[in-house]
Amino acid sequence: MKKFKLIVMMMALVGLFATSCNKDDDNTTQPVDKAPTLNFKGDAGYISQDATVTVGDTIKVGVLANSNTTSNSKLVSVKYEIIAGNNIIHTKDSVFKEKAYNYDYMFPVHEAIDFTLKFTVTDKKGEKTSKSINVTVKPLTTGLPQSAAFTWKRVGTVATGLKPFGLKWVGNIKEVKAKIVKDGATKLVKLAPADWTNITTVEDLQAAVQNGADMDAFHEISAEASNTYDIVLGLQHRGTVAILHITNATVTGSTGGATTIEITGEYKVVM
Repeated sequence: MKKFKLIVMMMALVGLFATSCNKDDDNTTQPVDKAPTLNFKGDAGYISQDATVTVGDTIKVGVLANSNTTSNSKLVSVKYEIIAGNNIIHTKDSVFKEKAYNYDYMFPVHEAIDFTLKFTVTDKKGEKTSKSINVTVKPLTTGLPQSAAFTWKRVGTVATGLKPFGLKWVGNIKEVKAKIVKDGATKLVKLAPADWTNITTVEDLQAAVQNGADMDAFHEISAEASNTYDIVLGLQHRGTVAILHITNATVTGSTGGATTIEITGEYKVVM
């Protein structure tokens, strides 16, 4: 009987010890966030998240920072960094002693280089909070001018209308196609039909002509049958770049032994 009572007492002590340990575990102190707060203004005209801008734009970022409500430690600085790639290209630190900070930053964009704006607020105890905005920068572009009509006409062996484009109609090849070559133009390329609509800026047109395959001659227009076309050409001539959309060709019967061929369409040219 004594042995039985001893066993029961030992079990009770073990249970009491386990309960005591569990209570200690429950009282584990949770870490307290002591960092200051940092937010961006989201009103109209401000940038508060990742954005895409154009060269010449000015970015407006409104910064709101406050002391931590638990530590109540005063703010001592708000620093911003402009980071391009892995390089910090500019940094500025505002030093003060306040519990709140409210300031609008203005960043003019001068180059087509993507960058990150990183802001860091620090309080008197060294606690920090950082937030960043990634900025994608598009180059400044110039829209193409309105299109104008053109007509290339050949009567017998005499052709007109091509000289302003630095081109020349030298005759017809064996497959009875009009043969047009460069005559002053430094480059002549064939573009996709959709490029007539899709290319809307000077910069895109320059790139399309620059990257296109130069042709010695263009010969896709019939010299014996009228037809409609959807052919787009690009060219460089005397410091200008042009895009041409050939839409129609008319072949009429002989007049005094000469066949008349008219090639018509629209063009846009930029200096």
